[in-house]
Amino acid sequence: MTYVILFLYVYFSVRKIELVKSKWALAVSAVMTMVMSLLMSVGLCIWFGLNPTLNGSEIFPYLVVVIGLENMWVLTKSVVSTPVHLDVKVRVAQGLSKEGWFITKNLLTELTVLTFAFFTFVPAIQEFCLFAVVGVFSDFFLQMVFFATVLSIDIRRIE
Repeated sequence: MTYVILFLYVYFSVRKIELVKSKWALAVSAVMTMVMSLLMSVGLCIWFGLNPTLNGSEIFPYLVVVIGLENMWVLTKSVVSTPVHLDVKVRVAQGLSKEGWFITKNLLTELTVLTFAFFTFVPAIQEFCLFAVVGVFSDFFLQMVFFATVLSIDIRRIE
């Protein structure tokens, strides 16, 4: 149910952006970025021996809130606001250079909050924080590699 609500939120947010050709595809790729980030988090935690004991239905909605969608919207708005006569890779590069510090600052802020929360020494909170740190890193990676690529493909289709 969380992912359906997330998809609807993403779709109605993307509908407001005029220079995106396939709003459904961008919404699906944003949700897939979130889902893949959660799956990567679970896989990496298990691979490194950090077997989460928390129930997934309890932890995933909170992790979706921690990871968030704002970086994807900031990146999308930044890229579509660049001059349309430029090549797609230049537009994406300009969008990333414009918002790179903001996205990195969000990453560092989330990591700082999770680090402070880890030092509460409450086992359930520590486990969530470790899982969320891996999730934040994997989400950042997927935003830069997967979502930026899907966005550039969508922009290329407009030309």
